[in-house]
Amino acid sequence: SVANEENIYIFPDDLPVNIANPEDLRKLQELFPGKEMYLAVGADVVKNASSYKAQPAPWSVQTMNHVIFQRFGMELDYESIISGKMMLLHLPEELMDISSTRIRDNVDRNRDISNLVDPVVQNYIYENNLYLREPEFKPVLEGRAIRLEVHPVCDDSMKELLKDHVAAQYGIKDGMAAVLEECGAVLLWDNREGKRLAGAVVFRSLATSQLYGEFKNTGVVDYIREHTSGKIVLLHGVVTFGKSDIGDRAQLLLSEAIAYALSMDFTYCVYSPRLHAVDSKVEELLQRQGFVPLAEASPARPVFAVDMKHPVVVFKNIATSLKAPFNEAPQVVKAIDQAHHRLQRAMTQLYPGNLVLSFNASVMHNRLVELITKANNVPSEPLTVRKLGESMCVPFGKILRGVAVPNTVTKTLHTEKVMAPDLKRFVITHYPNYSPLANQVRTLRSFRRKVILVDDLLHKGYRMRELDPLFKAEELPIDRIVVGLLSGRGKDLMDIQNRKVESVYYLPNLKAWFVESSIYPFIGGDTVDRPVKMRANLLNSANLILPYAIPSFVGDAPKAAVYNLSKTCLENARDLLEALEREYQERFERKLTLNRLSEVVISPCCTDWGDCLVYDYHLAPSSYVKDDLERLVRLEGLLRG
Repeated sequence: SVANEENIYIFPDDLPVNIANPEDLRKLQELFPGKEMYLAVGADVVKNASSYKAQPAPWSVQTMNHVIFQRFGMELDYESIISGKMMLLHLPEELMDISSTRIRDNVDRNRDISNLVDPVVQNYIYENNLYLREPEFKPVLEGRAIRLEVHPVCDDSMKELLKDHVAAQYGIKDGMAAVLEECGAVLLWDNREGKRLAGAVVFRSLATSQLYGEFKNTGVVDYIREHTSGKIVLLHGVVTFGKSDIGDRAQLLLSEAIAYALSMDFTYCVYSPRLHAVDSKVEELLQRQGFVPLAEASPARPVFAVDMKHPVVVFKNIATSLKAPFNEAPQVVKAIDQAHHRLQRAMTQLYPGNLVLSFNASVMHNRLVELITKANNVPSEPLTVRKLGESMCVPFGKILRGVAVPNTVTKTLHTEKVMAPDLKRFVITHYPNYSPLANQVRTLRSFRRKVILVDDLLHKGYRMRELDPLFKAEELPIDRIVVGLLSGRGKDLMDIQNRKVESVYYLPNLKAWFVESSIYPFIGGDTVDRPVKMRANLLNSANLILPYAIPSFVGDAPKAAVYNLSKTCLENARDLLEALEREYQERFERKLTLNRLSEVVISPCCTDWGDCLVYDYHLAPSSYVKDDLERLVRLEGLLRG
């Protein structure tokens, strides 16, 4: 909007200036020797910004000259705050009502904003689909209404609590004392209306010498001894109590129990219920995780087993990839859950008998917040009077992007994995339309705080390998790295770099891992480097499934299983997009098209088929997924081998 103004210049991007950092302000003024410099601000900045409330110091913002645009009804004693020269200005009355909130609201409603911004700016906003369904401020992650607790050993009070709840729900109390002897438990608490126990998993370790005493069945004992090598964990049941709005409680409990067992070096899991009878829902839950029913077991004491040495991990993150209110719409939530269950079943075919472990990204987010705030010595709930910790939180992957951690300065380092067009190599670089990584790291240094780096997964460490030299070049102090899932390989890499690392979950080994959004076209994917960018803020992307690419990371799996997984992903993407399209139509009485996809998806993508294919941005994204599904089915004979 100022490009045609004389003597107006854009300040260089590689010179970060933090107005709370006197050193930055000194460098800024030294860039213009012999000039009288003024800082132009609104009165609300002087009133609310923490830099003006800090103790004045040489070169601090309070010592600078100011041009202050005043607002009606906001009277301040500027002389008690600012020691530099001041010019107080009032905007013309017709400009007083202009605000970012009003502009965003009009953009959301597809209204004309030419009377609020320069026409050039208006065209740019609408051509690039900016600010659609975007909050004005970062939402602050607060403590969840649910809590998962792991107790390696049940004390007497916990045993009584479990006995009472099992008796009330299932009518079983006889023999419970023997079942709970030497057992641990994972408890799920619902904290929305008082603290209420919503579910539990009871587990204990099982030595091979104890197998016959436990099962009294030589067929079961022989099978387990033949297939296991290492420590065995025995699950006595997954139980849920009463009605609850917590989605998929049994899945949350089972994943938490198995993840704990893996962190304690258990490599084989046996499920044989003594708290309840196995019903069809529990059996279906177990089979989605890769458990195999043992034919040798009797109907009175069914037994399921799974090898945990090399688990396949999937992150259930679709809800965190969608914008509000779509991520909470009932029909969308139902489609997300059904798609995830189908995906789990398809993954069990990749490596039959191997564990498929599902992690809920929403739960992981809030567990991460607990780790971050604890490391920063601040509460995990927002304080009424804002008090910030000494360190700052820096998410450098896709997790926690666009949100703020309570009582903690939160600044995202926008990175992206960008694939070459042939998908055979990639680089870690800055996210499209953001500053180069070196400039972003330089900006972080201007905060003058220790950094807590945050990511969802640390396994091969590609991002850290790229960022580590930049941190060292800027002498940026890294307090620790906090991740959702840490593998044994990832821990070794951090030990080599001499960095402290903490995690919500620790898995010694990983066979393969999937981020659910990344394998669904139009919802996510890996960015592909193309000179010509797509319209409507869409990213050229590739999903590493058939028919877009050969999923080389599961190359040792049967061809039929890889084909089935790819087909399931396309069917899931189709169903999810159709649910979003219906919800969008009901809310706004217009169709969800590619041109409007950024209103629903946080980082919308468009499948890359090369430079020659042109998308029709007025069509629904699900229509393209249906075409890709047809393309895959045509290749079925070849791909199934």
